[in-house]
Amino acid sequence: MAELEGQAGTEHKIVRIDTEALCERCRLIAFGLKKEMHLGEEYVQPLINRSKKCPLCLWLLEIFRIPMEIMNPAAVFHYSKVPGPCFSYGRIPYWHCPSDSGLDYSHYYLLPLDDGKSTTNLEDRYRLVDCHKVDFDRLRYWINYCQTNHGHACSRITQMNGTPLAEESAIKVIDCKQRMITGAALSVPYVALSYVWGTGVSEIIEEEPSPDGNLRNVLPDSLPRTIEDAIYTTLQLGYRYLWVDKYCIDQSNPHELHTQLSLMNLIYQAASVTIVAASGADSNSGLPGVSDRPRTPQILMHLDRTTWLVANNDPETSVRRAVWSTRAWTYQESFFSRRQLFFTDQQVLFECCEMSCCELVDRPLDKATERGWHITRQGIGDDMSPAHGGKDLPSHISEYSIRSLTYQPDVLRAMQGIFSYFATPSLDEADRRLQFWGICISPNAYEAKVPAASADEQLRLSLAQGLCWLHGKTRDYTQRQTRRNQFPSWSWSGWGMPIAWPISGQSRLSPGDFSCAITLEKHSGARVPFTAALAENLCTMSPESTDYTYRLHLRTEIMDIGVTYLGSTQYTSENGLNYVVSAMAHEIISSSRRESEQSSEQPNSSPQQILYWPIEITPFVEAGTELHERLCREVLKCIVLPNDRGLVVWKGETAFERLGIIWKLSEPHGGSYAERFIGQNMREYFPSSIQEITLE
Repeated sequence: MAELEGQAGTEHKIVRIDTEALCERCRLIAFGLKKEMHLGEEYVQPLINRSKKCPLCLWLLEIFRIPMEIMNPAAVFHYSKVPGPCFSYGRIPYWHCPSDSGLDYSHYYLLPLDDGKSTTNLEDRYRLVDCHKVDFDRLRYWINYCQTNHGHACSRITQMNGTPLAEESAIKVIDCKQRMITGAALSVPYVALSYVWGTGVSEIIEEEPSPDGNLRNVLPDSLPRTIEDAIYTTLQLGYRYLWVDKYCIDQSNPHELHTQLSLMNLIYQAASVTIVAASGADSNSGLPGVSDRPRTPQILMHLDRTTWLVANNDPETSVRRAVWSTRAWTYQESFFSRRQLFFTDQQVLFECCEMSCCELVDRPLDKATERGWHITRQGIGDDMSPAHGGKDLPSHISEYSIRSLTYQPDVLRAMQGIFSYFATPSLDEADRRLQFWGICISPNAYEAKVPAASADEQLRLSLAQGLCWLHGKTRDYTQRQTRRNQFPSWSWSGWGMPIAWPISGQSRLSPGDFSCAITLEKHSGARVPFTAALAENLCTMSPESTDYTYRLHLRTEIMDIGVTYLGSTQYTSENGLNYVVSAMAHEIISSSRRESEQSSEQPNSSPQQILYWPIEITPFVEAGTELHERLCREVLKCIVLPNDRGLVVWKGETAFERLGIIWKLSEPHGGSYAERFIGQNMREYFPSSIQEITLE
């Protein structure tokens, strides 16, 4: 087989392949590697011949860690741009493997090592990454280049609501030289840490007297490894101060906790750079390449005077697969960070508002600028920054809802920075977004635009659209539909599940689309009309906001309906209605079906004549349970909403609670027979009336 040896001074392994021993297919691949590829060309070959004698075939199977017998032969070898941080106009080779190949990754990249002996003509050169030591010179170079060349997009904020940051109350930071927790203004250069704390880690902060007799916070002698590595990294980057939430916010002080959480947007915006611990599951994992935790060794192949690095993942995927990317709190931390250093198992990645870089790619940034090359920003951190995100508040809420939260009462706190940012009075009125218990209540935040009506009318239409959220995409299917009883059922914040707002196809609403009187309830029991002025006070955290509960009192158009369980039938399968966790479909049934069920003397009734209006059930309901039986026997309420939607609610202990959403009131289902009824509204079968209802 191929010759395998260790790279001197590193843990990298290099295999030397004799081109004379290659099978015919691998010879074609080897020939293609020597070609200069230009944008628009593509060189495609089957990945592997699965020859038991070809050294390249055997080596590839070893890299992929999969037995030859089950290797999918449909995988191909071709050229394409490198996903992730790269500056090349050319193309590099990679293997694309089908999703059913059994491999951990879908792409494996071949990168020519810049060893001075390469015979390739590819534009970029790539370098070995030291397994044990981060290249801090390179990290400082990236940061300094950004600070010097990127102007306003990456510049630090200097004011908060018109007040210079130097005049703002100091935040607490870690003095990395003195290992003390001290005060500092937001205008002082500092580094922020974004990480996952985890469980089972000590949170004790000791206090000892200073020479003047006052108490000062002293860091413990033994810190979680990630915190210790972040302190070392801060000093290596040339900074003195580090902000870490666990040590810089007194979470036993309710006033300080509330104040600091409302400043999260400023804390990460004002930081000179954010260290992202995109590796490991907790704060004891450390930063790879900083202390005693090595990075993953690189795989090398020497073929015909060129050494190739094999990368089994693009940088963006490395970050997105990290535990850090699944946590709720880190969403807004990445959103506001102007510069981020992502410490992954393979390398350190840098991203600011203008560019992306990585340790693996070796190109001087000033040279790229001189030659007019575009230094690509890849959106490693989900492209969430205000400068480049372009997402509206509902889109951010949908992305945030996918993430996991250890302490459920934090569901809105972990978004408070983003809420504060979108509610900033200095924003253009068209971009400003207010929210009420997590529901965006500003006009034009959703697909259907709100007309230029009165502010109170716009509030009602926006709230009505906000109530129409549905199940969204998920990473962990078992986390769906968990009820958070401390929050309203009508808001997504009351449920631990991914959510999204549906596409309605309606571009504009009319003032009469939701005739509803809305009042809020105070803790005293008094009711107050929900006006735009009151919404402003509640969303901007005025002292008045603590006087109100989350109860909504509505006087609007409501239908009394019943629900029937169809189970796993051919109809539900064809219409995609059995995708719910319970693998069953709940649907509202027309009065004609209800009558046919009650009378066995109608032998001529045909199942094809039944009309159905699908309902997406929000809570977890399993067939045969008490909840299921209750669902099928009770008379429910359907609140008629804009965009042809209906909010289905049922009686809770003290008020009505959300049960689900009807997709289209005017589009019944039920086979070919139902096509004749498209456009008929469900209200023709279930008469509506103006009713009063209380939601919580």
